Amino acid sequence: GLVSSEWRRTDRAWRWQVRIPPNTSARLYIPAPSATVVRENGQGLDNQPGLQVIGAEQGRVVIEVGSGSYDFTVREPSRK
Repeated sequence: GLVSSEWRRTDRAWRWQVRIPPNTSARLYIPAPSATVVRENGQGLDNQPGLQVIGAEQGRVVIEVGSGSYDFTVREPSRK
């Protein structure tokens, strides 16, 4: 099946829409300081079906996802 990935950047956040085909899994590396600033479909990553936070590597949150469509958002910290 087809894997699709689309990034968009707004004023203070970026959005990543990912589609993983049936019977497939993927490891995603999301540029973020921690999993607490990442949202999937507007919700925190805790207890999201089909998604498991693996950890962090070099400024990226590493997650494992199963087949399906995902809509990740990462907000940038406020600037003073």
